[in-house]
Amino acid sequence: MLLIVTEQFDPHVDFAEPVLDERGIPWRRFHLGDFPARVSAGYEIDGSGIDGALRLRGEAIALRDIHAVWYRRTERMKLPAALDEADKLLAEREARAFIQGLWRLLDRVLWVSNPDAIREASSKAEQLVRAQRFGLRVPPTCVSNDPDFIRAFFDRFVETEVIYKPHTPIMVDQPDGSKGVVYTTRLDRDARERLDEIRLIPGIFQVYIPKHIELRVTVVHEMVFACAIDSQSVAETRTDWRAHRWGDTASYPRHETFELPEHIADACRRLVSSYGLMFGAIDLILDPVGEYYFLELNPNGQWAWIQQATGQQIREELCRVFQER
Repeated sequence: MLLIVTEQFDPHVDFAEPVLDERGIPWRRFHLGDFPARVSAGYEIDGSGIDGALRLRGEAIALRDIHAVWYRRTERMKLPAALDEADKLLAEREARAFIQGLWRLLDRVLWVSNPDAIREASSKAEQLVRAQRFGLRVPPTCVSNDPDFIRAFFDRFVETEVIYKPHTPIMVDQPDGSKGVVYTTRLDRDARERLDEIRLIPGIFQVYIPKHIELRVTVVHEMVFACAIDSQSVAETRTDWRAHRWGDTASYPRHETFELPEHIADACRRLVSSYGLMFGAIDLILDPVGEYYFLELNPNGQWAWIQQATGQQIREELCRVFQER
């Protein structure tokens, strides 16, 4: 049995389910937000080992029958509205402790990927240090909440542009009432004068690397899929390819299959493996003179749109990994 841990709505899982069915891989979805209010679980520990089950929508799934876990997405637990805030905090804390213990007991299964490994791999700053060990170039970077420290960094690179990006996804209110994402941002002279604002929200500042193309590299176990994103062909995406107008095909940069040099592909493969991950989505830059730069690794990133745009068989490789197990 493949247990898919995900949100209520996950288009990547929806995209993979038909291939799982075609290959005869039994699977069940576990929406983590349903625990503990709508999903129950239990196990016993004694001298002979561990035995127990998850009960999903009335079906009991024995823990011994789970052979692989696809850990896709988590979500807030949906607790009864009648609970007061203190009880909600207590219930959520205890439920999360239970789930973390359950994951660690499933130590004999194939994880794509283990949540402990995902957490370890989620530091953008640590990734930059580790990537260099595998031969990947990284932009000069400053990570700080100290305005004077950051100004000194700017002064060392006064002839080049500097960008800002957050450690984690940040959503902000837009004038029309919608939510917007804080993308990578080039900092002009006015922004440099506002550095005192960073004191309560430490940021990542990097020398801006000119781009020929951007590369999204998806690693599934030993397989490496590279996609070239022509971000410089669209004004909105020149600083961050994600910043196109969603739903507007005119602002969507071209995506194409790309053949990485073997030493770059191998570095990506080894970087992902070094964290104990079976999957990773890596962002690279290929600059105008042919140098590759590592930007970051998303240990549980999006990939379905890459396959839909280029035909690369990422879904099939994931399913092959599960089928072998």
